[in-house]
Amino acid sequence: MFVAFLSFLQPLFTVPAMLACTPQCAQVDLRQYNLQQANLRSVDLYQADLRGSDLHEAKLIYANLRSANLRAAILYSADLTAAVLTTADLRGADLRNARLRFADLRGADLRGADLTHADLRGAKLNGARLDRAVLVTTSLSEADLSDAILHRADLRNADLRRAVLRNADLRMTLLGGIQLDGADINDVLWSR
Repeated sequence: MFVAFLSFLQPLFTVPAMLACTPQCAQVDLRQYNLQQANLRSVDLYQADLRGSDLHEAKLIYANLRSANLRAAILYSADLTAAVLTTADLRGADLRNARLRFADLRGADLRGADLTHADLRGAKLNGARLDRAVLVTTSLSEADLSDAILHRADLRNADLRRAVLRNADLRMTLLGGIQLDGADINDVLWSR
């Protein structure tokens, strides 16, 4: 009985230097795993279940997280440069200070995610759901937010210079102090 209890707690307290499944970790169940500072560069985590996992300061550069479940995951200061996160579930994820330069987040669900101070320069967020997301002082310069839904998001002091916001939904969004120099804001749905 005690051994079973310890095996239940193992994912919460183990910090693997490298996952046993690497580089092919597609569809692996990694719920609640402690992957702080893990080097997961170029790892295939397609449809992996990482709900509630701690990926604080993890290196996920070029990782394939397409359709992965990262709901409520801790990705604080994680490096997701050029990672593929298309259709990933990032609802309620902590992405504060994360590096997502040139990441592919097309169709990703980021509702309620905290992206405060995140670096999303050049990222693809076409059709992404960012309802109620916090993007305070986030760098989104040259990002593509075409058809993205940012309903009730907090974009105060965000950098959207040269970003593409075509057909984006910005209704009831907090926009104080944003930088929009050179941004494509054609057909944006604004608040009244």
